[in-house]
Amino acid sequence: MDKTIISEKFKLRGFWWLPLKENEIISGTLSYDPEGLMELDLDGTFWPETSINNNDYGYLPLLYGKTHDGKYCTLVDVYEVFSSLNYSHGSCIIITRVIFNQLYIGDGYVNPDLTLYKAALIEFMDLGAWMHQDPFSYQQLKEDSKEIIMYSKPPSISVDVEFIKATISINPVITHTRYYNSYTCTNKEIIRITPFSSQNIEWNLKVLFNLQKLFSLFIGRPIYIIRIQLLLFIDNEIKSRSQEKNFSPLVDLCFNQTTKREKRELLPPQIPFSCPILSNNWEIILNNWFEKSTSLETVTALNFGLSINRDLPVDFKFLAVIQAIESFHRIKGNNLYMSNEDYEPIREILIKAIPESLSSAHLDALKNRIKYGNQYSLQKLLELILKNLPDPIAYLITKNDNNFSRRVVDTRNYLVHRDKSLKSKAFDDKEMFNASENLKLLIEFLLLREIGLA
Repeated sequence: MDKTIISEKFKLRGFWWLPLKENEIISGTLSYDPEGLMELDLDGTFWPETSINNNDYGYLPLLYGKTHDGKYCTLVDVYEVFSSLNYSHGSCIIITRVIFNQLYIGDGYVNPDLTLYKAALIEFMDLGAWMHQDPFSYQQLKEDSKEIIMYSKPPSISVDVEFIKATISINPVITHTRYYNSYTCTNKEIIRITPFSSQNIEWNLKVLFNLQKLFSLFIGRPIYIIRIQLLLFIDNEIKSRSQEKNFSPLVDLCFNQTTKREKRELLPPQIPFSCPILSNNWEIILNNWFEKSTSLETVTALNFGLSINRDLPVDFKFLAVIQAIESFHRIKGNNLYMSNEDYEPIREILIKAIPESLSSAHLDALKNRIKYGNQYSLQKLLELILKNLPDPIAYLITKNDNNFSRRVVDTRNYLVHRDKSLKSKAFDDKEMFNASENLKLLIEFLLLREIGLA
């Protein structure tokens, strides 16, 4: 059987049915591609009343299945994408293809709205390089002509994160593989998210994605998920199944990742912020990250999205970086010329000065500009940010160009308004690409400083 984990391609043949209709089964083959489609080809249909020529495709919130080797599958958000008539041996059946958003594989079924989990176990690519540990040692015993490879299990790292009421630990695991005249031992690290009380899938995925963004920041590229396992909370519904022989409470979760798998794993010297560098402040960093994750969600999502989508058009990338910088300082509240209380009477005076002869649409547009007139302009914002940076970081971003902030603003205004008078002042494509990379570096520095690292 193929490895049924989120990072591997696999096919599963089995029987499929609607919840509460286990007697009405349809055979079919499920195909999973971590960077492609997740689809199920059915030898039948769950929408027999729908005409083949009808453009109204079916939808199912849940679909259950059991593979020929006894694994239970739960498909979530199932959409019909194709159906046709198939004639074989004088009979006619409807062949249906469906796609789905999530797949759970284990020794039992789950319900995303109801099932609770005691923990989530996550394996990330490059996590071993980030840990920067070598638990193996070699020794040759001359007197016995023996060679010994010894494994010293590294200690686990565990932190209580009060904001999310959970413990996050990094635990070493050793695996063994033997084949003829070779024996392979591999050390890897598993991140375990253990909430103080069992939580649903939405909570677990939110914590997982926040960790993914954090480790991507440390590692310097988007981190890829190798495996997700969920530890079932044994409630009354699951309890009867848990008594069965060889029952495992672990459920694998598969879905399409936005992050693409890199061809090679990183080596420890390639990691900007490895575990040994962060270890003394790890508890503070982790708590700060989750405490501020909600307020910084727009910024971290934009930064992570830019890291994933390296092939974005340069102008789109530039505008997204500017949006992230503006969003960061809106959140921080460091973007006002004066207090909103002091600005309010000025705002009222400006609104009263607008001629009444203007159209309502024009009037609303001017009122909206006045409403935000107390916020720093982009140029003022950039100048203040750069002024408060360490000199080496400021140089990396501006290369000592005194007009950097002004040109960033001119470029943003040109891209937004397409004002031809600004074209000569704006960055060309090469300059815009370099400025985008440098401003993304600025965002990452601000995020690191926000969690107590920089």
